[in-house]
Amino acid sequence: MVFYTPNFLADAGAMSFVMMAWYHLLMRIYGIEPARNLRYFALWMSLAGLLKISFILYGIAGFLLLFSWRFFKDQALQVGFTTRDFLWLILPFIPVAGWYSYSGWLTRKTSNTHFLQSMNPAHSFAEFMENSRNAINNWQESMYTSGFFTVFLVILLILLLTRMRDALLPGLASGLMLLGFGCIWILFNRQYVNHDYYFILLFPAIFFGWLFIQ
Repeated sequence: MVFYTPNFLADAGAMSFVMMAWYHLLMRIYGIEPARNLRYFALWMSLAGLLKISFILYGIAGFLLLFSWRFFKDQALQVGFTTRDFLWLILPFIPVAGWYSYSGWLTRKTSNTHFLQSMNPAHSFAEFMENSRNAINNWQESMYTSGFFTVFLVILLILLLTRMRDALLPGLASGLMLLGFGCIWILFNRQYVNHDYYFILLFPAIFFGWLFIQ
């Protein structure tokens, strides 16, 4: 993050917009200025998705979180929502879909294939496993500590499974985010071998998971 934040890659900026969007989403969930906070959620999530489309998964996770409110026993939660709320939640997907449709068309028109404009999954299960091993081996020592992530994920999974009905909001949020990251891992599997910054997508999920474990 120290390296990528002041540089040209969009991932660090997109992650910042995600955290800003989720701050306002949580304010909405707790009933604090619902209309105002959903508008800000839509704004920041739109910017995150426009910077890097994979970060729109946090918009999907937020949408699913509002439908999962029955898991909570916290009486302070005020997650009932109206049709207008629903429209604010889906709004970020419209400019993101429009922008990437246009950029895809422009790429085909100009034959400029420098930037990835489509998914890049493995073509077989064997290739998926090989790519995953290479990605972890490439970055676990020089960039990321795999031992921490392993212990963190095991503890989080155990807590989510044993406390599902009493799960705090950060726990369910982190679980949904991790599921989203798993989908991105599958859909863009080949990218992770040579691009360490793709793991920045995981950081908000770790943040909420850490809040839950605490």
